[in-house]
Amino acid sequence: MFRKLPCSFAALFLLCPVAVVSSDKTPPAGQPRRGYVKYSYQVILPDAMLNALKEHSPAFRIFGLEDYDGDFRKSAPLTFSSTACYSAVFTDINGDNRDDAVLFGEADLWIEHRSVKGTVKEEYFSTLAVLSEGTTGYRVVQVSRGIAHRPVKKGLTVLAAGTAVDDWYRTTVAVEEGDLAWFMAEGVHIFRWRGRDAIPEFEVLPPLTSYQRKGK
Repeated sequence: MFRKLPCSFAALFLLCPVAVVSSDKTPPAGQPRRGYVKYSYQVILPDAMLNALKEHSPAFRIFGLEDYDGDFRKSAPLTFSSTACYSAVFTDINGDNRDDAVLFGEADLWIEHRSVKGTVKEEYFSTLAVLSEGTTGYRVVQVSRGIAHRPVKKGLTVLAAGTAVDDWYRTTVAVEEGDLAWFMAEGVHIFRWRGRDAIPEFEVLPPLTSYQRKGK
């Protein structure tokens, strides 16, 4: 779905795969040393975006490649480009012709729940949208949050118009151009922007098991 690319510049951000050449442990006598190249990525936000994010959630950290489950990475090969990686996508969400960012990470967010065993605290991961506002400003809107699972087993993407299906309940959803989604082993969760004054601002669609792009 995506390709590995060299460092790419865009108007507002940089996603850069970092290659680290290393070698394994000292091999047995008579055997050659094997080397490897390790890829990672770095999400760099412009200052105005970063300031808005820090003001909203000072502890927020965007997930890096090292946070992801190995089996997940095999099932969904490394998906960074100049506009998307596992934990960040850049697209114009609110239709003002300025780039917005959607970021997936941790923020030291703990929520108390009551259960038969008493009150327990569970960690939550957040998905945040940094949306352009006015000519130069930004504001942060929560897209979703979910109970933390480590290592991470879901990533972000922007969908093209198409159809998503829930095989269990035999239901379908018309996917709109620019819908956001988590993709994971069991399917996709779709989030749809509903406008500046809508409550909630992002609509969470029911979990779906598959997605097909229109015309494919």
